[in-house]
This record gives sequence, C-alpha cells and structure tokens, in this order.
Amino acid sequence: MFFLLVGAWDDVIVTMDHHILPLYRILKKHQAQNVKIVAFQDYHVFTRSREELAQTLIEWIEASLEKKKKM
Repeated sequence: MFFLLVGAWDDVIVTMDHHILPLYRILKKHQAQNVKIVAFQDYHVFTRSREELAQTLIEWIEASLEKKKKM
C-alpha cells in the first residue's frame, strides 16, 4: 500500500500535531513501507497552495505507479 498524508501548517481544523503526525506514527509502527507526508504553509482549504498541491499529487501518483510496477 501507498500512503500520502497531506497537511497544512496553518490548519486549525485538522492539525499536523493532532491528526497527521499521529497517523504517520501509527502507520510506521505497523511497518507501513510507503508513507509520505507533505505539508503546505496554508490553511484547511489550501487556497494558497492548490497548484502546488495538485502537482504534488500528480507526482506522488506517478511515483507510486512506478514503484508498484517494480514490485
């Protein structure tokens, strides 16, 4: 499985400290191998970083597909 956790540093609804990082730690504790975190200097709806977010998602999907082919 491949996991991409996306967060925003200025998000007060889904905070990195209370949601993203604990989920990452749980996944790693259970030996999840393909876990990546990306965080943007933005708020919950990513108004300032939508293009960068979209590009990150595209690149992550492409990289995940390449890794999957090699498995």
